[in-house]
Amino acid sequence: PSTKVNEAYENQIAKRVVEECRKRGCHDLALDVTGDGGIMLQSIEREARTQGYAMNVIPVSFSGTASEYVVIPGEKRTGVEMCQNKVAELWVSLRLSCINGGLRGLSEHGNAKGQLCSRKGSNDDKKRFSVEPKKDMKKRIKRSPDHGDACSLLHYLALREGLSGEVFVGKKTTHGTDVKLPTASETRRY
Repeated sequence: PSTKVNEAYENQIAKRVVEECRKRGCHDLALDVTGDGGIMLQSIEREARTQGYAMNVIPVSFSGTASEYVVIPGEKRTGVEMCQNKVAELWVSLRLSCINGGLRGLSEHGNAKGQLCSRKGSNDDKKRFSVEPKKDMKKRIKRSPDHGDACSLLHYLALREGLSGEVFVGKKTTHGTDVKLPTASETRRY
């Protein structure tokens, strides 16, 4: 498609995003800027300014390096010490918040839950968490895990706003089971 068609499409999406954020009273938005996401971020920011709506669009690069600070609920290690890359950090922190009871209510019938449970995970040679590359997952499940990615971005925003992701009683979760993280010999689905 031509550049003008792409620009019109981006502007249409940006307008809809800002309208939906305004309708819901949302002022913070995390956006994956991998690939063409940076262009979309600029379009959303421009549209928000045009509409006079205050928005804080937070760029998150799924292909980037994990964080240099503690972001995993219940952990003292930094994201980069625990996770191979940013997408692993996002998906693993969401998983641990669910395990720990800090996040509940994902619908049994929703797309996000199925996608979150379908992504394969393992540990790299440094015993850091890694998740299946998106292209491999898309090939295996015949679709992109966009709903799972969106859920992980929402969780990222919640952590930034103060969600601890922890509901512990001693060394047990509120559900009474020990939190067990996968080892290198286990290839578990996150």
